[in-house]
Amino acid sequence: MAKFILNTSELDFGKGDYQPVKISTKAELQQKLEDDYNAGIASLEAATEDQLEPNWAIKNNGETMMEWTKYCAIRHALNQATHHRAQLGVYYRLNDIPLPPSYGPSADTKY
Repeated sequence: MAKFILNTSELDFGKGDYQPVKISTKAELQQKLEDDYNAGIASLEAATEDQLEPNWAIKNNGETMMEWTKYCAIRHALNQATHHRAQLGVYYRLNDIPLPPSYGPSADTKY
């Protein structure tokens, strides 16, 4: 996502700019995550502070829904990953599925 944000000024869902990649296997998902991670790191390492200052927006058919600096848009995207991980944790708890350790042991980790 960092690479996309740094190389564009907006994402307009109404124009069909974003087309999700169709993934059907665990291996494809792992490869996509690895590729996106590497592209993001490379983009951030190459970025200058001046490249992080312009605004970037999420739109729908030209209507601005959210707008931040590119720096803040990247931070927001990273925060979304944490937010959705927390949602998944609630889903696991509600369905009596042990919560896997992500950033160290969870309360369900038995060592």
